[in-house]
Amino acid sequence: MDDKFKIVPYTEKFNILHQKEILRIDKDAFGNTSHIWSLDNFTMKIPYKEKLSFYLVHGPENIVVGFLIGSSSCVDASHLNRIAVAKNNTGNGLGKLILKHFLSISKKLGFTKTTLSMIYSKDNLYLLKFYENAGYSILRSKKDILSFLKSKNKLNELDQFYPPFTEGKYIVMSRLL
Repeated sequence: MDDKFKIVPYTEKFNILHQKEILRIDKDAFGNTSHIWSLDNFTMKIPYKEKLSFYLVHGPENIVVGFLIGSSSCVDASHLNRIAVAKNNTGNGLGKLILKHFLSISKKLGFTKTTLSMIYSKDNLYLLKFYENAGYSILRSKKDILSFLKSKNKLNELDQFYPPFTEGKYIVMSRLL
């Protein structure tokens, strides 16, 4: 990695100072869909967010070029809520760097696994490959998906997750640390 890039821990102050950059990166990464986050999504309080979230910045001006928002709602697993890299910085390993840092922090905090969920679409199959190459595997059984939803207190949302590999449904992925 170029030494002009650095990891900056999540703080509300940094988030507010750089909200335009962060929201632009999110919109570029997730397109004009209902899945774009608002500023409220970035500032809402969730367990372990301050410890598992950070920004990747470039240059002396600290221009935000990527971010990861993480959390945990159970004892043994961290959760990747959101990851994105600025459109003009994709394809050069910054996403891998951001994910690697998240996995390292998760392990240091004592988590034994990490999870994520993403919307299945033929347009984002590259994301599945990205996560699979990073060691994540898809939870395919209804039992595994129910266990994940139970850990998030979202059992009533099963219809959004099952059956997997249906356009517009969520896929749950997990990996050991």
